[in-house]
Formats: sequence, C-alpha cells, structure tokens
Amino acid sequence: MKLNQDCIRQVLLDIEQNVKLELVNFEKAISKSTIEKFSHEDIIYSIKKLDEANYIDVSIKNIAGDNYPLIHFRSITWEGHKFLDNIRDNKVWSKTKGIAKHFESISITLLSNIASQVMTNLITNEIHIS
Repeated sequence: MKLNQDCIRQVLLDIEQNVKLELVNFEKAISKSTIEKFSHEDIIYSIKKLDEANYIDVSIKNIAGDNYPLIHFRSITWEGHKFLDNIRDNKVWSKTKGIAKHFESISITLLSNIASQVMTNLITNEIHIS
C-alpha cells in the first residue's frame, strides 16, 4: 500500500485538534471530514505508519473477525510535532507538495525537510521585504 501524504497530514492535524491529555478512541480523534475525504484503509495505514515512525503514541489492537483494528490515541510525540509544525501551514504544504510531485517517491523525513526549507525560504523573503 502507498502512503497518502495528504492523509498523513490530515490525521496528524486531527489528532492535534482532538486528542487532549487522555486516551481517545478512533471515532473521537479522527474528524468526520477526514473520514469522508479519505478511504478507511488510507486512514488506518497512515495511523500505523505514523506509529511506526514514532510520530504518534497510539494503541492498536487487531480484533479477530473484525476488518478494522481498535485504535486509541494518547498523543503526538516530539518528532511528530516537529513534522507537523513543518507541514501545518497550507502555503508551505502546497509548495512542498509541488516540489515533491517531481519525484516518484519521497520519504516522510525528506518531505519534512523540504517543508522546512520552503518555510525558511518564505521567512527569508519576508525579512527582505520588510
């Protein structure tokens, strides 16, 4: 399965918005608009990959006979916040995706690095304008 970068970003934004200092289940963490915009498989896969990358602290339990795992979110990790801070701004995200589309495959780490450089360039331009 291929990672959906937009889904990864939206899942992180949802978790940040909806998960406070308590254990929260899937239905409370992931917004209805995200569920309507992305396939259930993309969302679950994104959550699993964000967990593997240590970007989120989550409990995932597969239940026999059920197509979807039981998911409880605890928080976004330090690394997850760093990544999200690089890709949160819509202008930065749009420019980052524009750069990334020229390549067949981009890792999440490289995507974060591109976003960081895009943000740095935007800030530099703002400093020179002021």
